[in-house]
Amino acid sequence: MSLKSMTGFARASGVVTGWQWSWEIKSVNAKGLDSRVRVPSILDGLDIEVKKIISKDIKRGTVYANLDIKQNKVDGDGNSSLAVNRENLEEVFDLLQEYESTAELAPSSMAQLLSIKGILEVEEAGVSENLRKNLEVGVLRGFEGVLTALIKAREDEGKAMHLVINEHITSLDFMLEKAADCDAVRMENVRDRFKEKVESLLADNEGLSDERLEQEVAVLAVKADISEEINRLKAHLKSARDMLKSKNPVGRQYDFLAQELNREVNTLCSKSSDIELTKIGLEMKAQVDMLREQIQNIE
Repeated sequence: MSLKSMTGFARASGVVTGWQWSWEIKSVNAKGLDSRVRVPSILDGLDIEVKKIISKDIKRGTVYANLDIKQNKVDGDGNSSLAVNRENLEEVFDLLQEYESTAELAPSSMAQLLSIKGILEVEEAGVSENLRKNLEVGVLRGFEGVLTALIKAREDEGKAMHLVINEHITSLDFMLEKAADCDAVRMENVRDRFKEKVESLLADNEGLSDERLEQEVAVLAVKADISEEINRLKAHLKSARDMLKSKNPVGRQYDFLAQELNREVNTLCSKSSDIELTKIGLEMKAQVDMLREQIQNIE
């Protein structure tokens, strides 16, 4: 039982060298692998290494990984400080002077001015190379843990999908046997139906010769023969069961297989001239559609 879903979520946090980190990661459906990683500027470039780690364990899905870090100590390397953006503050002063004579403005305090967004800023002090390396090691170790949790979530959902997909395959197997046993596909019945139809139209004439009748029946039988579709559907369903046991990602293979199943069932329905066979074919189409919905989420 090795199916994996492409959807999952995990979160983890920890502390390293006086900094608190928090990883959040989630994955959703995609045709291939698309990793989108966001890290603070203090660890600029770390996203490249994170993408490499993701690609080792995940083959399909869009993966979103976000790192948040903040200093956990008030002293030591990496202190932050407050600074006034003087350029922005001077622009505010200029605006106050410009509108002072044209509008009734209440006097502004310095505290009010500093509360304007963009005036008072937090400046992070430079981080030493040694601290940066320690931070990278710590947060990467933390990421490996949260990635493991994400993979576990994808595997757990894959187990549930395995059961559902197996049920759909079993239902299709049963319906296919019913289609193969349907009276409408037996040669003698094809011949009898055709003969009744022709003789009803030519009741006042001599009718058809046995030779001509056999020729027409042969043509009709070829058009109505669904043995090839039955055999191909059996082969496809066997492949679907075999893929449930595979240890490798099989999502793309299942996508292709679902298209083939749908194509063969459509052909079976188009060849049917019997109500019962048509009913079975439509039931199979519905079952294939439900199978395709599940397959869309397989890695």
